[in-house]
Amino acid sequence: MRQLSQEQNELVDDVFEGKITPNYAEAMSIDMGHCPIAEEIDYKRYQVGSMPAWTLAMSIAWILWRDIERVTLLHDPYRENNFRWEALKISAPRKATKPGGFPLPPVVRIVYELKRLKPASFSSLAESSISDSVRDTPLRCKNHHEAKTLLWDKLISGEITATALDATTGKFKHVEPRQWTHLDFGRNENARHMLNSDGTSQIKDVHLLRADVQSLWPEVNTARAEPALVIPKGKRGPKAKYDSELFIAEAIRFIDYHGGFGPADDPQFTRATVARHMAQWCSDRWDDSGPEETWRKKHLKIAVERYERGRSLIN
Repeated sequence: MRQLSQEQNELVDDVFEGKITPNYAEAMSIDMGHCPIAEEIDYKRYQVGSMPAWTLAMSIAWILWRDIERVTLLHDPYRENNFRWEALKISAPRKATKPGGFPLPPVVRIVYELKRLKPASFSSLAESSISDSVRDTPLRCKNHHEAKTLLWDKLISGEITATALDATTGKFKHVEPRQWTHLDFGRNENARHMLNSDGTSQIKDVHLLRADVQSLWPEVNTARAEPALVIPKGKRGPKAKYDSELFIAEAIRFIDYHGGFGPADDPQFTRATVARHMAQWCSDRWDDSGPEETWRKKHLKIAVERYERGRSLIN
């Protein structure tokens, strides 16, 4: 997560107190040898279009716009690394001019506060639709509510694979299609949770396979899409017993949720932790307990390599 230096934080305080303007603070930051304070990082650095899994908000953004830039606006690592100046009105009450007199109207002044974008939620889609930070993008359906309805229909029918964390135990689990008939977004402090119709939280941090979402709602501009791979007749191999890409996607998502294997991350989170999780995941998913250990090791190695390669692109 991007952090400001002590000197930059002092400039931010000066702006809020009205001592200097945001533009002056930005110029001072550059003079001090720092990057801009309210820097907006290029969305292309995040490679969202090649991620194995998307959140619900990101998936709805894709259905609504079919545009990777818009999807990136709902990607939490992008949001937590971007700051912006926001103007706030502050009212200061004034005393009456004389005892028993009517109080004077409050003094209203404009202050500027530096804010980091909050983690994406369903309401963030409405904010994104009126954002000035990206180019105009045509809507592909009526609004974000309709896009959500389209997504829920596919989740209920089982056409999209969804995984999440159990809100109580924190364990990964598959979300059964029938559950979506009574699940909805939480709000405010429960924005990461999916709430039941009675308001209780059952799961959180839902992720969907990006390939599922993009296959059901393909890119509109076919000129930008990659051509489909054509396999000559007679040369098709047997259908794989186990879905390796699904396995890799789940492994990457599990690693990413725990922050990876760096020295600053959880020292108790190791490759062995991932291997145990994936063994249990395979057992839960496939009736025959899943592939053997050598298969899992091979594809787990691929998942780790893909994760570390993707992480190096945004660090």
